[in-house]
Amino acid sequence: MPRLTRPHKAQTAPLEHIQKYVDDLIYYMTLSINPASVGSVIWSIFWEPGLDCNLVSVWFSSLLEVIRHIIEAGDLEVFAKVFMARQQLPALLWYGIFTLGDIEVLNKIIYYLESHEDPTGCSSPDIDVAAWTASKQSFLDEDEVGIYEKEDSQVPRSDLLCHRFNFRLGDYDAPRYGWQPMGQVIKTEIEPELWPWLEAGCLRKYQHWIWWLPEKDVKGALIIPKIVARPDTLRVFRRDEVKYIQNTIGQQLEVEKAVITVPDDLSCEVRLEPSRKATFQIISYGSKDAAGDRSLEAMVIPNIREHTWMADSRGI
Repeated sequence: MPRLTRPHKAQTAPLEHIQKYVDDLIYYMTLSINPASVGSVIWSIFWEPGLDCNLVSVWFSSLLEVIRHIIEAGDLEVFAKVFMARQQLPALLWYGIFTLGDIEVLNKIIYYLESHEDPTGCSSPDIDVAAWTASKQSFLDEDEVGIYEKEDSQVPRSDLLCHRFNFRLGDYDAPRYGWQPMGQVIKTEIEPELWPWLEAGCLRKYQHWIWWLPEKDVKGALIIPKIVARPDTLRVFRRDEVKYIQNTIGQQLEVEKAVITVPDDLSCEVRLEPSRKATFQIISYGSKDAAGDRSLEAMVIPNIREHTWMADSRGI
């Protein structure tokens, strides 16, 4: 059973302490309209910026090694604090789930980390929800991309796929997972139509939320829908992004600079399936070039079809 700690003596919190949560209620209510929107936020807490898709298994196994003991102990208070230390917004939603008392979700977390399969079916990144909540869910939500002016520049594949996404904004194809593609590509091997954007460092920027509201006649019959923009009253959920970032301890993992000491007696089982699934899905997503043509060679990875993980990609 859930064991969230409660104070022994009733205390009345000052209004200013809870006012920000009251102000955000309309945004939480909007999120609740679409379960997939909530799902994309809560499951993004396990995504680590800067981690390549072929390293997901090691990341998940390390997480599971730490949290499995908390889950087995049923200490949801500690679990909620661990999530809160990592990312505030997803942690608040997880805290709500824990408070509701559905402990079956703990088994779903273990299953997700072991298999990279979401039993709820609502874990795919959503770029709209990510922009609205300022809670990043994939490599497409990164704030910076490099500028590559020289022809022999090495372009990270994550930047390449971001530029392709920006070039085809009308295309609603999205990655199934948030992990970034691995490796780099020489600029001369990238489609020429993207070169101006590679040299300028084009980025997307959130402006406002647009609602689609139906317009009704006097009798209440539905007629022509119209778009109603309310940028002045309904802005981004996390309006103060600086505050959100400052409250987020789990920032990007600097793999190249990190020095990690592994205890000699540490035994961590690594399952390759999460990495295989993440790699296959991101390569499948990245196999569409700027023109919209689909081919596995668009990922510019030598001998990619010969890799055992790509055995199911013959039709791409």
